[in-house]
Amino acid sequence: MQHLNESVAANAQNVRRLIEQLAPPDIIITAATTPPGDDDYQRRLRLWAADCAARAVHLITDEPKAYDDAVIAISAARLFARHFVHDGVLARFHCPPGSKLYREAERSAASEARLAATLCAQPDVWRGALGAVTHALRAIIVDSCEVFGLNAARSEVDWQIARLLCWLSVPEPTDCPVD
Repeated sequence: MQHLNESVAANAQNVRRLIEQLAPPDIIITAATTPPGDDDYQRRLRLWAADCAARAVHLITDEPKAYDDAVIAISAARLFARHFVHDGVLARFHCPPGSKLYREAERSAASEARLAATLCAQPDVWRGALGAVTHALRAIIVDSCEVFGLNAARSEVDWQIARLLCWLSVPEPTDCPVD
């Protein structure tokens, strides 16, 4: 039993190291902290964050309602970005730092993915986009650490950067499907 506990602790340390190594690259931080003012840029940033969350939502396997809520949050973010719903719809997904969702996030890939989906629908696109992308990445890292390790996490970072560049290009890409 002690050997099992040591193995779990070692795996948790590996996950933490991977997360520290693969913190969002400068391009992502720069994209998410550019001063507000350009509505089209904010719209594209929100759609990119929704795509990143959509790639991680399949990790929510612990409860069907949590999965459905995450899909609804991603859909709401996309609809708001395209001006089909007003910002009052996003109020449902308000998630202040320190809330239960944040406190649970480090426990599993599913809880990281739930937080990513919720954050992409935050009214504040700047805080929400960076949080959604970061927690989507963390969900992938936590999920793949034992099986694929660093390569899967690096692959996800590469995908996120490539996807950001797609969203900032013309023509815009289609939405990443929610699996």
